[in-house]
Amino acid sequence: MYRLLLLLMILMCSVKAHAQDLAQFLDSPQSAPLSEGVKAPVYGAARIGDIAPEFALPDSTGKIWSSREQLGQHAIVMVLIGEAPVLVGKETTPTSILASIAQAAERLQNQGVMPVVVSRATGINLSGINAQFDSLNLRDEKGALNRFYKASPTFLTVIGIDRAGFLRRIETARDASQVGAMMQQVGDTTPLLEEGKLAPDFSVVDMNGKVWRLSELRGHRNLVLTFFPKCFTGGCANHLSSLQNEQAKFLSSDTATLGVSVDPAEGDHGQLAFAQLQSITYPLIPDTGRNLSILYGAARKSYSTAWRRTMIIDKEGILRYIDKNVNVFTHGADTSARLHDLGITH
Repeated sequence: MYRLLLLLMILMCSVKAHAQDLAQFLDSPQSAPLSEGVKAPVYGAARIGDIAPEFALPDSTGKIWSSREQLGQHAIVMVLIGEAPVLVGKETTPTSILASIAQAAERLQNQGVMPVVVSRATGINLSGINAQFDSLNLRDEKGALNRFYKASPTFLTVIGIDRAGFLRRIETARDASQVGAMMQQVGDTTPLLEEGKLAPDFSVVDMNGKVWRLSELRGHRNLVLTFFPKCFTGGCANHLSSLQNEQAKFLSSDTATLGVSVDPAEGDHGQLAFAQLQSITYPLIPDTGRNLSILYGAARKSYSTAWRRTMIIDKEGILRYIDKNVNVFTHGADTSARLHDLGITH
């Protein structure tokens, strides 16, 4: 009888915690969408694995096209045309080069990839070549994207951005006639999320302003990457506290922990206040743009709240385990046992 009562109490607490989380889903914070222009991330210069700049630019009809709206839906292949483009290649003309871009764009769209052409120069108009390309021909009057990517003013630059909004490829087409083929070669750059495979690389900034790059942990530290729905909820307090209880073991085995939610870092209900209240010593990632959550399958869209997920990544950068059934009360001990079973810790 005593065991039955104890089980019922645990079940009630769990239901209450999940109800608190659910009640907060309708008020999920998100970074304000960009109305127009280019918003560069905090990293500085472009680097593969960083979150790409968000941009909202007018198309050939004057309608604003937003990269934010593609998150979780489409990878982006972007062609940057500089101020003084040399639209001439081997035995080609400007018209044939633009036509090849439009043809490549149509093939990419059929593959679920969103192609866009961004230019400052006057007279660059793909709509005369392919009427369906109007909405993908964007104007960046201030040249902010070209400056961020250090794009050549004369050569064309091809950028690959994955479905989670991370920068994956930067290619310069010194022969303009090769741009169409290069666009198709870049294609969908979204990394696979699969146990036993290399974990998708990322660069994110934690609540204290420190940049974490997964590639820089390789050869040095394992990583427990845990996603939780929202700060200041009962379930998430238990979730993070259970991992906090295992920090001594994790640190002694070169294992870092990162907690990820869509909450902002600052504010009364932000991650800094929550970590202080719960005595959490490991970093939390304010994933307000949902980029990391989408990359690791913990969210699907730019306004989604993250599901509970935990990823175990070893020192070689291999994704060893995906936990989709997080028990908020025992997750720390469960993760510690899993690390041991995988041979990551002893």
